[in-house]
Amino acid sequence: MLQLDSKGRLPLGAKFKQVLGDRAIMFKDEHPCFNIYPTERFSEYEARLRKLAETNGTAQLPHYAHGALRDYLREVYSFYAEVDVDDQCRITVPKYLRDTGLLEGPLTLRSTGYFLEIWRIEDLGKYLQEKRTSEMWGGAEGWPQSPASPPAPLD
Repeated sequence: MLQLDSKGRLPLGAKFKQVLGDRAIMFKDEHPCFNIYPTERFSEYEARLRKLAETNGTAQLPHYAHGALRDYLREVYSFYAEVDVDDQCRITVPKYLRDTGLLEGPLTLRSTGYFLEIWRIEDLGKYLQEKRTSEMWGGAEGWPQSPASPPAPLD
């Protein structure tokens, strides 16, 4: 379990220092969490988003998805920050990101294999419960009961 300290710093764990380096990109996800990308990986992700946002890229998307992509880009860049990663692998979260309320209370760090996600434990539990019971995932049968699992390696 993680928590912001009184200075707004969030400890990520020493094992992520080598992957993140000295700077990382942090932004609000479409879900109630924040993503943390190594700078180089975010540049690749951003290039793919920009390509989709160009006329030729969006031509491959259904018409209704153009607005969704614009909304997603607006969300990303409205709650975006470049953050320093100190020697103890802590990041100082800017106040405007802390003010979203998504970093209050107990937090958990998840790895997707490409980037990290920071969730309030309560929000992650709700999100996973919704996924477990959605038709898309075939219902709740066979899903583990605990929403918290250790993060996968990010290398």
